[in-house]
Amino acid sequence: MPTSSNPFVPPSGTAFNIALQGPVGPQGEQGPQGPIGPTGPTGPKGDTGDDSTVPGPVGPQGPQGETGPQGTQGIPGPTGPQGIIEEAPVNGTAYNRKNGGWIADAGGGSAGSVTFTPVGNIIATDVQGAIAELDTEKVAKAGDTMTGDLTLTKGTPVVTVNDTGGALAEFRYMRNGARRWIMRMGNEAEGGSNTGSNLQITPVSDAGSLLTPAFWLDRATGNATLSGNVGIGSPAAGYNLRINKTSTGAATVFGVGLNTAVQSDVTTAINGFHSTLTTQAATFTLPAMTHFAAVQGALGAGSTVTSQYGFFVHSSLIGATSNYGFGGLIPAGANRWNLYMSGTANNYMAGSLGIGQTSLADRSLGISKGWTGATTYSSVYATGTIQSDVTLQAFTFRSQPATAVAAFTLPQFFHYSADFVTIGAGSTVTSQYGFYVGSGLTTATNNYGFFGSIPAGTNNWNLYLTGTASNYMTGSLGIGTTTLTDRNLGIAKNITGGTTAYGIVTNGIVQSDVTTAVSYYHATIGTQATAFNVGSLTGYQATQSVLGAGSTATNVFGFVATSAIIGGTNNFGFYSNIPAAAGRWNFFGSGTARNHMAGALSIGAQTDPGTGGLHVEGPLSLATAAATAAEYRNNSAPTKILTAGAVWSAAAVVALTDGATVTPDLSLGIDFSWALGAAGRTLANPTNLKPGQKGVIILTPGASGTITTWGSAYKFPGGIKPALTTGGADIISYVAAGTSGAPIMYCSLASDFK
Repeated sequence: MPTSSNPFVPPSGTAFNIALQGPVGPQGEQGPQGPIGPTGPTGPKGDTGDDSTVPGPVGPQGPQGETGPQGTQGIPGPTGPQGIIEEAPVNGTAYNRKNGGWIADAGGGSAGSVTFTPVGNIIATDVQGAIAELDTEKVAKAGDTMTGDLTLTKGTPVVTVNDTGGALAEFRYMRNGARRWIMRMGNEAEGGSNTGSNLQITPVSDAGSLLTPAFWLDRATGNATLSGNVGIGSPAAGYNLRINKTSTGAATVFGVGLNTAVQSDVTTAINGFHSTLTTQAATFTLPAMTHFAAVQGALGAGSTVTSQYGFFVHSSLIGATSNYGFGGLIPAGANRWNLYMSGTANNYMAGSLGIGQTSLADRSLGISKGWTGATTYSSVYATGTIQSDVTLQAFTFRSQPATAVAAFTLPQFFHYSADFVTIGAGSTVTSQYGFYVGSGLTTATNNYGFFGSIPAGTNNWNLYLTGTASNYMTGSLGIGTTTLTDRNLGIAKNITGGTTAYGIVTNGIVQSDVTTAVSYYHATIGTQATAFNVGSLTGYQATQSVLGAGSTATNVFGFVATSAIIGGTNNFGFYSNIPAAAGRWNFFGSGTARNHMAGALSIGAQTDPGTGGLHVEGPLSLATAAATAAEYRNNSAPTKILTAGAVWSAAAVVALTDGATVTPDLSLGIDFSWALGAAGRTLANPTNLKPGQKGVIILTPGASGTITTWGSAYKFPGGIKPALTTGGADIISYVAAGTSGAPIMYCSLASDFK
């Protein structure tokens, strides 16, 4: 190729090109730049609004995260084939390259004589000056110092710090030549799984030595660590983290918002906020260590806060298997409390409360905590001082529930219930009390171990005990009276509630284990072992009180044994078994009023005189009315004396009136006769039957009389009703049994008496 003696020849008419002669054609184009690195992660989403009662609007989305660094430059492409440069003409003329071609050299000149149009920061007007200016202002690749600012202006600008020796890679921030801050990539070895090469921001002391790093970023986990205090909105002196930023930007805002998705590698626990406080190994006293404190600041003039919560758990906290608004795991011990409220404001729970138990579906308060910690233990213990503003009533425990406004029936409603306790194997309980009042309850004007003020009414009871266990009182009992100084049982309650009423009623059924005796009222009175005299010992006393003005009492009884006392083998309206001796009386009536007995009387012997009369061991004169024959037949005067005349009168045969149906009345006779006037007669069941009555019915059939229908009461041997004979008399002998409602007549027939 020809060599130009003057390669800097400006072309005519346009901007110049510098043509440098080379031994070979130009190198091929460099390979394309590597792809841009991936975009960095999107910044965190704005906090979702809280909803204490209704959901608030979703918070605005946070700003887009910074674009990730540009990827490393791609590997240069292979050098292209050497270009084929057409040789310049060989005709004795110098040529220069321009636009891929050759142009004739105009001859003469140097770079300094070539005109240059200033551009950018270059102010030279010739090529040689421009080259010198560029050489002065360039930044050397091998290292240099810049006195001006550096701005990268391009699409996706990238600054790359590439450590190739495993040492530290740093950005240093200096003040007057002295280091003050260093941002460095550490020299931790990269051991796989993204470990090593972590990022630190470290302060530098005035003496130039490194202080404790203020900020760490772990490459493997992305975790950030701050060694100093953090203030948001104001300095953090005295705080590890202080937030003093104005809360604004939405209707619902948060001072601190945590919104994170727990990943699958977290398999033990996740703590949204975790506090672990320790103390220095030194002798000092810290009056209080509070892991979380809520303190009210000043409420600005004109502003109001409807509800303020020191700690708030939202109603959405229900998605786990077990959900706890507040959880405490502090084990029992002196001065240990999982929940401690020293404030005097009220405490409120809408849900049930369990102490030692979590089964609360059927109860508002459930207590099943193990009893331990002292020899005398109380599951619920109320102590307090009644203050001077309580001037009407004070209740340690008060129950006043209600039922829902709905149609339903609640079979039982217990305000207080004490139920069985399981006695563990090997343990014993000496005394068990469903309700207990201690002996110290005596300091008031009036003291009541149990008090009920339910008014009288149907199914109303102040004390109602359905248990069959015995009931015991050491003290006296008053019913309608509190005057009990001289009595064990005092009854002064008004008697009312029915036309027949009772001061005391006992209704009981003697059970099969009672086989010797039953005493419904039993008085065994003794005297104290000391020298004194009691004028009277009365086992039972009846005394009449004042009859109110206008009232009358028809009969007043000191003692009554009713007619119902007849169920025993022997029945005694009044029984006394005092043995004979001076000053002893089984019955002693010192009153001068008359004595009346409707029943029989036996004196001097235990012989039963029957249903009427008098049996006396010794001579006795007695005048009394005797029973008539009709009274004997009908048993209408069972207490009267029966004379022989009345007996024989009652034995007279009573004629039955003939008719199609004949019904004997056994209260009118014992023996009967019946003259049958025709065939086809009916003998109906008798009336007024007295079991044990015996007699005959004399039948005179005549020539044609027959009985074709017999009442069901008449029973004959073999169940065969007899046929009557004619021309004579037939006699039916009977024994009455059954009752008047279901009579039975056992009969036999003797026929044809002539």
